[in-house]
Amino acid sequence: MKAIINLGALSRNVSKIQQLAGTQNIIAMVKANAYGHGLIPVGQFLESQGVKCFGVATVEEGEDLRAAGIQSKILLMSGAGICFAAERILKAHLTPLVSSIEELEILNNLGKKLAIHIDLDTGMSRGGFQVSNLNAAINWLTHEKHYLDLEGLCTHFANAEKPDCEFSKIQLREFTKAKEKFEAAGFRPSMVHVSKSSAITNRIGLPDAWVRPGIALYGGCEGFEPVMSLLAPVTLVKTLQAGQTVGYDQTWQASRETKIALLRAGYGDGYPRALSNTGPILGRVSMDLITLDATDLDLKVGDWVPLMSILEIARACQTIPYEILTRVAQRTQRLYR
Repeated sequence: MKAIINLGALSRNVSKIQQLAGTQNIIAMVKANAYGHGLIPVGQFLESQGVKCFGVATVEEGEDLRAAGIQSKILLMSGAGICFAAERILKAHLTPLVSSIEELEILNNLGKKLAIHIDLDTGMSRGGFQVSNLNAAINWLTHEKHYLDLEGLCTHFANAEKPDCEFSKIQLREFTKAKEKFEAAGFRPSMVHVSKSSAITNRIGLPDAWVRPGIALYGGCEGFEPVMSLLAPVTLVKTLQAGQTVGYDQTWQASRETKIALLRAGYGDGYPRALSNTGPILGRVSMDLITLDATDLDLKVGDWVPLMSILEIARACQTIPYEILTRVAQRTQRLYR
């Protein structure tokens, strides 16, 4: 299996996000191998297109971007494990999102100037300072002798996929009040960011803020161009007689003479096993191969067959496009066009 990565579509998606958000200030989320599209090629391309900030989930991702020559700001999102990797964060010039007094102290103990963003938990109940405990963070930053520069404030919406969601409005109000508390204490963070892809498309956010698109960049939601398409090569064509079965557990049986094509793709490449016996797929999706009903198709060995789109696969598997994209394995060749 191979994945075609359409860089033109990626560029157009960036432009559409900027138009929707009313800002050029994008934090491009490239975690999880750029949602399966290839961390380094995507990072290098987006930087060449003027993107000035990236978001990663692990220190290793940030280090890989730096090793590839990426100069833009790199945010290390909450939950990455500051307690395990503070020295590496400093060495790679990463900007961490901080969620606790303990993390502030660990970073400060490095004894070096470091920009940080304070993550505020306004209801996601994941990373971030709880807003009820906000004064502790402000007091620490105000009264402790420290090397940390409060560059940013942020939060994460729990349910922005639903337009006019009341909980998103509550979260936005909580964040705004918290931001005002920081400002009253004398802080003027230059980067404020709250809006992920669904919040951008549903116009949930703050004016003059940065935005953090992820899935929209890669066309994994409605209204944006798909960036990745999947193809698999035909490696064998043959004819089955009525009564013959296909694949593990014999889950499909021919009721008539049937021409089949063997495709070099499987769940080892990230093509889900849940697609077994769906559409033209006959029998189980195995680790390396799928079998296609080619009776009415003019297929021959060496042909490349387009597979279902990412959105179609997600719908068929009753899951989200994020999961399908990030499943695409390293062994799947990625071609950038």
